[in-house]
Amino acid sequence: CLIFCKTKINVDELVNRLNEVNIEAWGLHAQKTQNERMWVLDQFKNGELSCLASTNCLGRGHDIPRVKYVINFDSPSNIESYIHRIGRTGRAGEQGYAMTFLTEKDWRLAEPLVRVLSETKQVVPEKLQELAKLAASYESPQHGTDDFGGGNPNDGGGAQQWASDTSNQWGSAAAGNQWTHQ
Repeated sequence: CLIFCKTKINVDELVNRLNEVNIEAWGLHAQKTQNERMWVLDQFKNGELSCLASTNCLGRGHDIPRVKYVINFDSPSNIESYIHRIGRTGRAGEQGYAMTFLTEKDWRLAEPLVRVLSETKQVVPEKLQELAKLAASYESPQHGTDDFGGGNPNDGGGAQQWASDTSNQWGSAAAGNQWTHQ
């Protein structure tokens, strides 16, 4: 299982939480030494480590066999990063699964994600479709591209509109989307 987080702090916190519930996990990010990064990556590649949390430093350019699951614990900032992250699964014709968690702060990814899932004939969860529809209204000329019900959600704007919905999460793979790459 390969889990992506946006920050090194999130990687370290997630690894600690997983270890606390007896799930062996290691973290990989730029603040680790080169030797630590290579050791952890080798353990994961060799199948001796089953759960690796990482920042985007593993999103591109690493050939890691046998990755069955990719979890975007923190959503990627754009659809290209999403595609590269989930591309870690299903290599060489094997089947893999990808799951992405989104909150209202990730609204800019919703529309492109719906397009990618639809084009690849994957299940598009209803909540993700709802978020994509809302995102389209936020980008309308009436609101401007950074308006999210009164401000940019990434800097706390729109809090009043979303006050009752702050626990909502939209999972792009809530139904278990499967990816097979040839």
